[in-house]
Amino acid sequence: MKNDFADGLSPILVKELRQGMRSRVFVSLFILIQVSMILVTAGMLTSTDSDVHTALPWIFIGGLLLGVIPMMGFNAVQGEIKANTLDLLLLTRLTPWRIISGKWLALVLQGLLIVSTVLPLFVIRYFVGGYNLVQELVVLAWLVVGLLIAVALTVGVSGHLGGIVGRTVFFFVLFGMMTNIIPGVFRFGGLWSSSSMPSHPELWIATAFFAPLIILICFELGVSCISPVGVNRSTRRRLLVLLILLVGFGFDTLSTHSGYLPLALLCASPLILGALLEPFYPLPSLYRRLPLPARLRKLERPAAWFLLPGSGAGFQFSLLILAVLLCTKFDYTLPDARELYGFVSFVGAVYSPLLALQWFYRKRDAGDKGPWVIYGGLQIICFILAIFATTLLLTMGGEVPLWASLLPTTGFFSHLWGWNHFSDRVEVHLAIVVPLTLVVIGLLFAHSVRLYRQAMRLRTATDAGE
Repeated sequence: MKNDFADGLSPILVKELRQGMRSRVFVSLFILIQVSMILVTAGMLTSTDSDVHTALPWIFIGGLLLGVIPMMGFNAVQGEIKANTLDLLLLTRLTPWRIISGKWLALVLQGLLIVSTVLPLFVIRYFVGGYNLVQELVVLAWLVVGLLIAVALTVGVSGHLGGIVGRTVFFFVLFGMMTNIIPGVFRFGGLWSSSSMPSHPELWIATAFFAPLIILICFELGVSCISPVGVNRSTRRRLLVLLILLVGFGFDTLSTHSGYLPLALLCASPLILGALLEPFYPLPSLYRRLPLPARLRKLERPAAWFLLPGSGAGFQFSLLILAVLLCTKFDYTLPDARELYGFVSFVGAVYSPLLALQWFYRKRDAGDKGPWVIYGGLQIICFILAIFATTLLLTMGGEVPLWASLLPTTGFFSHLWGWNHFSDRVEVHLAIVVPLTLVVIGLLFAHSVRLYRQAMRLRTATDAGE
């Protein structure tokens, strides 16, 4: 008797795909998209309004691939947690990585299955309506890339967002990043403008490099929610951050368009922030030596400063990234006062809430989301104060009060969005921000050194036990 085809596939993929295709949501979407495409095709054959019939299919397909299917990913891990089946999955031979990737692939295949049924519509549009078939297939390919990334994002954060409130906040944060933060970062990094877009081959090559790395980052977010505490995943995440930054630096070096490195930094920011907020667990299994070849073992101790688990090595890892960005951003030359003020304010905006967490929130348990909530809340408060300070500047005729320099986000967003209220007295504000930022970095560095020494003592105990 021949084995079933599903026996050769991942068990979690087979389980999720069978359950998903039997669900009412999938059946309803399948019927709805077919009825919609039939109506659009019938309207195209009887009407002369080409603009409407050009847009309608893409509204349905885009809403399905970038809206409905990714929304189903929010229940990927939360469904297992609510059903109390996550522990049963972890007791099998399935690793957390295979669980997350299997759930992602199942949703992607459901979306592709539905979309494949409307491909005959494009052939009809080509022969009857005279549409460009190649161009429409290119648009469909971009939507599929968006589907891969969107589903990976929702599956990755599904374990961290347990209710409607968390998902609502996530949508607001994502919307704010898409409309404000991301365009500002692109301007800050000199990313291409609409009048100077890279060629289509360059965009496809960049997407071929960046899209898999972004998906891997989203997978790491999901794995961090279900992975056991005693497993070291911090080293892999930080190496992944270095890889995507290396790809961004390579594209910035080889391409005529700059801005890929800020894009890579933005994509890797969840893992970098996770390294800064990672709790320190005194478990010897986390601090075993890296499995390096004999010729590279001399690099093991220096690499431990940046790759060991815990916020101590995570802080030193972030300093390494900042040093590289400082050199690449300003091309190894001394920047002007305004650019330096924007960069130093950015560093202060990232690190200042960490000092508050170090002082007032020292107890951190496994799965505790308190540091993330406090860090995000402090950033939102500083952002609101930055807007208030800017509004006050406008009412005072452009005069900059010195207390505004105490808010790191004020100078950061001023430079990020191109505000000009700090151009007159930027040297004075720079003289205030630089010492305060150095004090914050010094205190955090001293704390990271203490954590590093504790980790090395645990490693020594592990080596003695082995």
